[in-house]
Amino acid sequence: MPIGVRHADLGRPRQASLERLIEHYVGRAGDEVAAATWKRILAARIGDATFAWAGSDAPGRGHYYAVRGPTFVIEYDNTQNGANHIHAVWRDLGDDWGADLLATHLADAHPPA
Repeated sequence: MPIGVRHADLGRPRQASLERLIEHYVGRAGDEVAAATWKRILAARIGDATFAWAGSDAPGRGHYYAVRGPTFVIEYDNTQNGANHIHAVWRDLGDDWGADLLATHLADAHPPA
């Protein structure tokens, strides 16, 4: 089970904040991709998404958060060099870069007889 507080267990104002955070990452894609991605997130039950925090909430101190849903993972890490160097990543678990495109093509275009 993912670590963190579930979207469904938050009050409505905090649910809206978590949704805005997710939309911030989704919105970095083009409009068409962002809209399709957001629809997939909602269809996969956004209530199951979790938010986890580690570290300080004071400026200049290291911190990290992860948002995990059934179809995606967001990670934000600001722990290097006095918390002045950020790494952030979005992963779409259904369309990840590690997909085997050749295997997909062979299965779709050349199914076994």
